Amino acid sequence: MTAAPGPGKGGEAFQEGLRALQQCIEREGQMPGRAVVERLPKGSEHRTGIW
Repeated sequence: MTAAPGPGKGGEAFQEGLRALQQCIEREGQMPGRAVVERLPKGSEHRTGIW
């Protein structure tokens, strides 16, 4: 069995989590605390503090 080429659903979720983390760090200037939930502009939320 071989993996499908290109990013899949897991890759997309990882990229959204990365964007949420970057957004939080840009705003706060540091890594988020454990309880932080970040909202991306398109409305999705990520538990950035435990990601």
